[in-house]
Amino acid sequence: MDSYTLGKGIWTQDDFEHMGWHDSTIHAMAFVLNEWDLGFDIDYLLQWIHPTPPETSFSFWIAPATLVFHNVSEVKCDFFGPCATSLTLQAIKRSDERQTPSGMSKWLWTLDGNEGTIHFFATGYTQYFRRSPSFQTSQELSFETRGGISFDQTGK
Repeated sequence: MDSYTLGKGIWTQDDFEHMGWHDSTIHAMAFVLNEWDLGFDIDYLLQWIHPTPPETSFSFWIAPATLVFHNVSEVKCDFFGPCATSLTLQAIKRSDERQTPSGMSKWLWTLDGNEGTIHFFATGYTQYFRRSPSFQTSQELSFETRGGISFDQTGK
């Protein structure tokens, strides 16, 4: 695999139907004071590559990204086990649309992971890709490849 072209560097809730976070890893989360934003530092899997015999394992195109939900309220985190150091997502779900007092739509967002679940209400999100995708044999980028922990919101 030579390269993967990222169509655009910033995605929003308008792209929700075209996005999938299955097997994406959350490395860190941050509450942005005075902004009502909730940010996640993730490895976003853009493409799964089927193995070519004699290979038996999938490979992946992955890029580090900052996922920021806006106008967040009612955050609830339920982690399983003694200590979760990361969260591997199965899916991000959007449900229970409501109107805010200002007339905006907000949804209940559920980040469903292998190690736990995070629920909250938010009006939407923006996902910023921080680097070009890289070809990997595992579903998670190394600390060096991803550029460490970051909540940068400039987009690639």
